[in-house]
Amino acid sequence: MATNRQLRTDLLKKLGVTAQRLSQLVTQVKRLYGPMTTEEGTYVLAHQRGLDLTRYLDTPAVDRIRGMLPRDGGQAVHLSPQSGG
Repeated sequence: MATNRQLRTDLLKKLGVTAQRLSQLVTQVKRLYGPMTTEEGTYVLAHQRGLDLTRYLDTPAVDRIRGMLPRDGGQAVHLSPQSGG
């Protein structure tokens, strides 16, 4: 399934990054939190950055994404000038 287009647009705007940089950040999320699709990684990053997933996704999808987040708060992916994150 494709990533919600409006969520992706809003996330790019909120982060102020290029599509390529967003892809790098999603890759970092996937590396930190374990196996997940790129779509799921995008949603995890969006949640970490304060986007309300319930505006974009149905309840089962939101619950699935919340289940992927570490219970202890985990470490968020941080923006940095380097391409690695």
